[in-house]
Amino acid sequence: MAETAKYWARLSFIRQASCWGLGLLMAVSSVARAQDSEIVTVAGMLPPDTLALVSVPDLPELVDRFQATDLGQLATDPETQPFFESLGGQLEDKWMGGFQRVLTIDDLKGVRSGELGYAMLSCNGRAASVLAVDVRGHEVEAAALLDRIAQNLVAQRASEDDPISRGNATVRRFKLQPRGGEIHRPRVQISLYRGWVVVSNDISNEMVAISTVLSGLDGAYANNSLAHDPAFQQVVDRLATGRGERAAPDLAWFFRPFALAEAIKADQPVPGKFFTNLAALEDTGFSIVEGVGGDICMDVPGFDIKFQTYFVVGDPSAFAAGLEGSAKMLTFRPEQLGEPIVISPRIASESATVVSGFWDLAAAFEGAEPFYNRKVEDGIFRRTIDDFRQTNGVDLVKLSQSLGPAYSMSTEVVPPYDADSEKLVLAVGVRDLAAVRQHLPGYLETDLYQPVELRVNGEPIEAWVRDEEEDEDPFPGLDVRPGVTRDTGEEPILDFKAIALLDDEVVFASDLEHLTRVLSRQTYVGDEPQLTQMIGQLSTEARSTPVMMEYVRPDRVYRLTYELMRKDELRTSHTFVERVLRMIDGVEKGAPPREQQVDASDLPEDFDAVIAPRLNPSGWVMTVEPNGWYVIGGITKNAP
Repeated sequence: MAETAKYWARLSFIRQASCWGLGLLMAVSSVARAQDSEIVTVAGMLPPDTLALVSVPDLPELVDRFQATDLGQLATDPETQPFFESLGGQLEDKWMGGFQRVLTIDDLKGVRSGELGYAMLSCNGRAASVLAVDVRGHEVEAAALLDRIAQNLVAQRASEDDPISRGNATVRRFKLQPRGGEIHRPRVQISLYRGWVVVSNDISNEMVAISTVLSGLDGAYANNSLAHDPAFQQVVDRLATGRGERAAPDLAWFFRPFALAEAIKADQPVPGKFFTNLAALEDTGFSIVEGVGGDICMDVPGFDIKFQTYFVVGDPSAFAAGLEGSAKMLTFRPEQLGEPIVISPRIASESATVVSGFWDLAAAFEGAEPFYNRKVEDGIFRRTIDDFRQTNGVDLVKLSQSLGPAYSMSTEVVPPYDADSEKLVLAVGVRDLAAVRQHLPGYLETDLYQPVELRVNGEPIEAWVRDEEEDEDPFPGLDVRPGVTRDTGEEPILDFKAIALLDDEVVFASDLEHLTRVLSRQTYVGDEPQLTQMIGQLSTEARSTPVMMEYVRPDRVYRLTYELMRKDELRTSHTFVERVLRMIDGVEKGAPPREQQVDASDLPEDFDAVIAPRLNPSGWVMTVEPNGWYVIGGITKNAP
């Protein structure tokens, strides 16, 4: 959900927050609409098919508010600032394209600006980026800024072509020196028009991106801009309601996931697996999601940072009961509407993260068929079901119907801090114990699990562990292990080596030792006051009963990341954080380790004294609404 915000890594508040809160900052925002004939917002100058927009209504105010938060104070602490500067530089190089070589936050300090917006447009089937900064009333300073930008580019051995006109605007054009890995020689266009600084990196000779925005400033989209787009309007309206008394957010974004991915993919000689999977989702029902947007507000009651996200489904009749194809996997509603989430009793208070909610597993299993056939091979889903039934007498359909809808998952960090410290637990509710006992053992046997004797508090427990020495693959090309897709070679995000069947739940764990620990403990995360207070407040503000929630203790999550980075062992570990980083970087299983360029020696020596006290609990809840999914969450404030 939110790749576009990564391009803002140069901004200090995101750069400094990225280590602990980048996922959050990439998952939220909203943008105001133009309300009169004058173009007063970035959304009002953009065409209705804009792929993505990130907006900062007031940059100086945002920076001030962020620096007042615990996270901001951590990022500006003299003991941690060198690390955040190093991290920000790497994010800048990776995600900012050519913009970090053109305009930086330091450049804007001498110009009092209003809204700052970053947009991605579809130009001749490709994605082009545009940066627009409101400098109305400060045009003289802005003109000097453009001269400084030009001088800076020339100092970088960029060549400047002759200026050209686009309507009444003058556009200056530059060709930058390519860097390693760049296919095209970067091009940059800059203009100061109608009180707006506009910068684009369109590689085409036609300069479609900057021409589009300049036309928008002349009113080309006065009645048909992004601000008038139905999906965009639904996001704006829903998030305005969620903000309550706060009139405008501190940061905002909106994007069209499938259109954006298609435009980005056009620049890839060989599309990556991410785009292949996304295309398969779109083709099998997920195209009902027309847009995603959200907002961030800082320093609000009870929270240092508050965020919302809204997934828009344009046609309500296509939602809920009307879901088709693989979109049926999105059936999160509990059997009885209004049923509250109850976290599994096997999730201990020592957990670092907790996700819990309802998921109709039978509907999700059925919905996976079109996607899996599209991704692997037509007809393979049903053939696999038939193979299980004929070979082992296992009915996967009945098994899916006998589990759920309640589930809970947690991660826990178990000392000593090394590559094996992160332990996972997944507890899935049991609807029909007899059916589970009939079909689960055969399923596990096929996937190389063997029964094991397990006693907890003197009581025998049905349990299985996976035989890591077994090489036989009963179904070549298909791996039914939870979280693994052997057919594509992708690295599993979740991998469980031990499983127990109880009367009310099936419990999956990272290994047998942790499974035994989980079943033996008496602590319960649901009794934690911080969790109950935060989730309770968010549930009230969501205005309907949540179907999913998450609670996070960042001090525990990032303690392990901190220790592994200091020893340069994170990139060779199999922790959840590292697997996600490898997935983002496109580093596949079996490939050389992901390159860690951040200098971890800049981290302070005492995590517990310097870092942990400023990493406050965070969380979110998700609700299902007539036109989409709504998420509200935040990072809590430290007690005074």
